[in-house]
Amino acid sequence: MNSDQIANIENQIDLEFSDSLLNSISYSQSLWTVLSVMEDKYLKMTQIIPLEFEYQHAQIDILMNALTHPIRCIYKSNDQASGSIVHDVIDNHYGWAHDWIEKAVQYSNFHAIFPLYWKGKISIKIDGNNICADDWRSEEPRYEVYNRLVRKDGDKSEPILDPSKVAEFLIGHFRVEKNRFQLNLTPRLVKTLVSLYADYTKSNYKIPDDWKCCYFGFGEFKKVYTTIQAILFGRFIGRSMLAMNGLQGLGYSDAVWVLPKSELENRLSRYSGVEKAKIRKIIEYLTFGNEGIRNPDVAIQPIVDLKNGALALSPFIFLHSNAERNLCVLLNQIPEEKVIYARLTQKKEDVLKNEIIEEIKNLGYRVESGKLNDTDLDIAVIDDENKLCVVFELKWFIEPAEIRESLDRSEELEKGIEQGKKLLVSF
Repeated sequence: MNSDQIANIENQIDLEFSDSLLNSISYSQSLWTVLSVMEDKYLKMTQIIPLEFEYQHAQIDILMNALTHPIRCIYKSNDQASGSIVHDVIDNHYGWAHDWIEKAVQYSNFHAIFPLYWKGKISIKIDGNNICADDWRSEEPRYEVYNRLVRKDGDKSEPILDPSKVAEFLIGHFRVEKNRFQLNLTPRLVKTLVSLYADYTKSNYKIPDDWKCCYFGFGEFKKVYTTIQAILFGRFIGRSMLAMNGLQGLGYSDAVWVLPKSELENRLSRYSGVEKAKIRKIIEYLTFGNEGIRNPDVAIQPIVDLKNGALALSPFIFLHSNAERNLCVLLNQIPEEKVIYARLTQKKEDVLKNEIIEEIKNLGYRVESGKLNDTDLDIAVIDDENKLCVVFELKWFIEPAEIRESLDRSEELEKGIEQGKKLLVSF
């Protein structure tokens, strides 16, 4: 089967997936509905019929990847005018969104198959209505080493934020009317939420606070993002409490935080202490599809512009996004940030190398690094007593989250292997 036929099949699959009746309703209502239905799924798997904690991780990862597809389709294809949101369960809208999300889980598989084909990693043949990748197994003894067998921080136990600690501070801060609820975000309450949440997420941030990109520092970004997460966590726990106590519709109508952009800027400035101009730029970067990103990802740009003067922020998305990792991915896609990001990457490699060297020296070994004739020596660990030397080629990059990123990182690893071969010849 030739490439033109494969491209035609890929296009047909894309068109079939994008054909949803949600694209026939207003742009703002369709986006809000998809986000709100996902919040219902999240509530069910964590509070109503909770999955085991380990299985939650897998299911959340699957749904996060899937959610991008309908959001992206609406963003690109829905040409209906935006209007005020109807904050109610509209049965057919809810059903369309639910079915589209389920279909998106299957559609994600095609987003792995076709990039692998176009990169020449697999070949594809068609057997009736089935797409068959006929050589995805290989006899070559190569492994992709992305720390998938253990948690991202190795053998450290993952911190868990106890919802009951948050719930006790939320009592008395709700206003409920029929199927609607509001959380009164007093500065004192937000300060408490941020303190709890910052302690829970601090291990996720590795880049020094004083490092900067074009318009803001990493520390300022961390403050703003953590503030958003803390507020959304409070809203989610609050919704769960109210739902269990009989709130109509289980809080569906306000599961997603919808507010004007100016209000979000003012609140974040008030709660985080970061300059409003920097907050404005952070919001701009985090808004889905901004900065000319061709194929936006809702995990990387989690703020959704409803194009009716309001923004939508989903607890599900924000609470399960690795903020620092995703910011780095985003910066590497923005032309004016790329040069600075490359410089920061080199600094990060230097920090990593220095940390490793110090640890090895503490064990009593000699460490060398620097320029050789035709390559660089990252680290050589020398045991003078036993006349032994081990040479390391270091690579620092962001863990890939989807197949295109995995392919790019694999190319970087292959370059590292070539470097290693040069070092073998030198020694």
